Amino acid sequence: MSAHELTYGFAKSSAALFALRTEAKGITTDSEGVSAVVTNRGTVATRRVMISAGPFAAVVASWLGINLPLVNLRRQKAVIGRVPQVPRNAPMTIDNDTGAYWRPEVDGAALGWALPEEPTPASENVPTDWTFPAIVLEGAARLTPFWNDVAETLTQDNVFLSAGQYTCSPDNKPIIGPSACVNGLYFNLGYAGHGIMASPGGSRLAIDLLLHPELDEHNQFRLERFGKETAELCREGMVI
Repeated sequence: MSAHELTYGFAKSSAALFALRTEAKGITTDSEGVSAVVTNRGTVATRRVMISAGPFAAVVASWLGINLPLVNLRRQKAVIGRVPQVPRNAPMTIDNDTGAYWRPEVDGAALGWALPEEPTPASENVPTDWTFPAIVLEGAARLTPFWNDVAETLTQDNVFLSAGQYTCSPDNKPIIGPSACVNGLYFNLGYAGHGIMASPGGSRLAIDLLLHPELDEHNQFRLERFGKETAELCREGMVI
């Protein structure tokens, strides 16, 4: 599955209006709640705003004095340009014990592993670490040993390394639904690496909650769940 093709596919079929090269600078409120979004290209009057800003979600929420319980963790991906050993019809393979994974990607493969990282500030340019490809190849080889053979002949010019950030809540599940503090403000964020898999369903829930506020009574992804005792949280353990 291509994340880029999936994203553009949803965008194309949505009939939504996208403002390109438009940076949000602030959110204004009045006695009724949200009143506008301030951008570098002008102010957009609106009574509803949904924060879906990925690693920058906590920054955006802080404009309104809301402290979201989120941390950003670096996650790296190594794409190998051409790997004859990889079956083109192979499924995405995940080591359930470690979280290391790989899947076919064009003529090669993409490999990833959610290794322990310290939280970092939100960034559009996340640095990479060139020790990662060797580490993730070793992790992938635990279930599929042919990666050991690939590693023996692999050269750096056939490896493409990238990095981004997972935005994680205390239970590694998204925060979805209306704000209890600011009328007209909604959240759809904190997917902790489940974005491609869970965001279509999560976004459908977010829209349903925006259109039908009465549904929030049964919403298990409310921000307010973190006000309960930590022992009541059911933490998602597998984040790849």
